[in-house]
Amino acid sequence: MNKSIVGIVLAVVAIGAIASVVIMNKPETASKTDDNQAHNTMSNMASNKPTGAATPSNEVTETNSVTIIDTSNSYDYQQKKIRVKKGTTVKWTNQSNTKHDVTPDTETAEFKASNLLKKGESYEVTFNSAGTFTYNCSPHPYMKGSVEVTE
Repeated sequence: MNKSIVGIVLAVVAIGAIASVVIMNKPETASKTDDNQAHNTMSNMASNKPTGAATPSNEVTETNSVTIIDTSNSYDYQQKKIRVKKGTTVKWTNQSNTKHDVTPDTETAEFKASNLLKKGESYEVTFNSAGTFTYNCSPHPYMKGSVEVTE
């Protein structure tokens, strides 16, 4: 065999070996906790966005609760757009292993930024004025949501 063919064969074998190691060590084969920790670490290094299984909704939801989650390729508010009646208290609950907050794009007397929330912690706001209130997570500004308050 000539040297270039030997080089190509060795490269193909090396790529195959690496691919088999990656496939055999997929996070799905580890425990759920190990999966999240390992995958989130790798995702954070690559894109500063972890992964998970839940999918957030872009539809307007008639609810007064928002869950902060790990999705398949980032962090997110599960209910991105909610609609409530004036006087309703909205509760955000962090179910992610990472700290998040709720930061209004424009603070009002009733809607101020939360502290960073650990997993299981919540933040509540009572909306007494009609309008649409948009917000994000300050450590992860790609996380966005809104509360539409009706009469």
